[in-house]
Amino acid sequence: MTGGLYCFVGILAEKATKESAVASPGENGADHTSPVQCIEQDPGEKAMDALRNWQPSVRGGTPASATVTAGSVVPESPPFRPGGGGCVTSCMLIACLASCAAGTTLGYASTAAQSIELEPWYTLERRSPDNRWFADLLLLVAAPSSLGTGLLLEVVGNRLTLLLACFGLLGSWITLLFCSNTVSLFVARVMSGIFLGALSCSVGMHVADICPSPKRAFFLGLVEATRNAGILLAYVLGYCCSWEVQAGLCVLPPLVFMLLQSRVMDSPQWLMRNGRLRDALPVLHRLYGPSVPQEFAVRAQRDIRNARLALGVLVQLVPCLSCAQLFLLRAVQVTEALIADKKAAQLAALWLLGGHVVLTVAFASVTWLAGRRHLLLLSAVMTAMCVTVLRPLDYLAFSAWSLEEPPAETNWSGVHAVGLLLASYSIGLCHVPALLVAEFLPGRVRTMGVAGAWTGRWLLAFLFVHLDGWLLAAARYGGSFPFCAVLVTSAVAVFALAPETEGRALLVIQK
Repeated sequence: MTGGLYCFVGILAEKATKESAVASPGENGADHTSPVQCIEQDPGEKAMDALRNWQPSVRGGTPASATVTAGSVVPESPPFRPGGGGCVTSCMLIACLASCAAGTTLGYASTAAQSIELEPWYTLERRSPDNRWFADLLLLVAAPSSLGTGLLLEVVGNRLTLLLACFGLLGSWITLLFCSNTVSLFVARVMSGIFLGALSCSVGMHVADICPSPKRAFFLGLVEATRNAGILLAYVLGYCCSWEVQAGLCVLPPLVFMLLQSRVMDSPQWLMRNGRLRDALPVLHRLYGPSVPQEFAVRAQRDIRNARLALGVLVQLVPCLSCAQLFLLRAVQVTEALIADKKAAQLAALWLLGGHVVLTVAFASVTWLAGRRHLLLLSAVMTAMCVTVLRPLDYLAFSAWSLEEPPAETNWSGVHAVGLLLASYSIGLCHVPALLVAEFLPGRVRTMGVAGAWTGRWLLAFLFVHLDGWLLAAARYGGSFPFCAVLVTSAVAVFALAPETEGRALLVIQK
């Protein structure tokens, strides 16, 4: 074994001395002797230098790297990095953590408001409409924030936008944790609304930009599911803790995201759209390792075109017409008005949200098999039938965060109506619209299109939640047929006009 090592060292030394002998004198500034003389003079030192400088040859390559020659992009192999398998999956999961942070912000008021109203420094009335502003102000502020985020995304990129939003959300929770009067309470809620709007439209676009085509449906569905899982987490914390402890624990999702910020990278698509090809190369290699998918190959700026303006905004607004999101935000109040036992009502709220999250993940995982348009149409038709026949909107309105007297008996028909509505919504209306928007709208159009769609979603949610008495009256006297007709018509239009996008790269879809 020792002889083999000496032989290997000798071969390396001879190779090193041969390379130094043929090098030009101007490079090393000294005359070179023959290989035999070098080995005879100092063989040990030459062998150690050869071992230190020896690098194995790299086989294979990837179209990720490129050099710009004569105005065109020429692919070449990136530098070899041992163990580099790509971190795109972990990067998308961390982005889902930011979506969970947005969900905890949405679900906090449903369980915490009834305790905050008991504080001696709280000065507003405990009846509607004054008691609504603590929760509804969040939705109202998130609307213009989403629109401004669309401009910010194209200027600073996904990474910095996500970090700023999570850092601001972290600050809003700390402000809420130490508030001592009504003014500071609402300042914290305004801050939460600003950064909620930023997270809502930036997380999905970030995942869509970096996710390979075969995984796009699942991970964009996971973004929507983790947002609702954040609402569920806020409910669980609200049942177990006081509102101060709940606010302190809601700090954890954005804090963990900030700690893992080294795994959050700029979108290569955004870098290439802005002509930063050389900056896109290391990002591509870190995300995808030595095998970069062809759809993410480096392209010149002139090759990136905004070629399709599709049904993006309409698709994004379709889920609001089902009103299912309003039940997610007020699940505790809805179940307490339907179930006689308060503990059973709390468990029912958790079961409804938990089942919704599980169904959303399940259908997101089979979207590639069932088809985006088919799931969207099926979900819209089932939701419309549920709203028309079972009338779950009759149980949406409430006047106080916690009922002083529970109902005399459990309304099982109402529980079934709400449960079937959430199940129908989970099939496709929850995750497919965000997926189609990310696929239909290209580049810069996507940032502003998604931001505008989220602005409309937040405004509609604010109107529906804050004016739920009007919504209930409209459902009773005018019927729910107009909502269902618009919902089904929009879904049919998307089904007829949208192309099939499963397994296709974004650039191919947008041409």
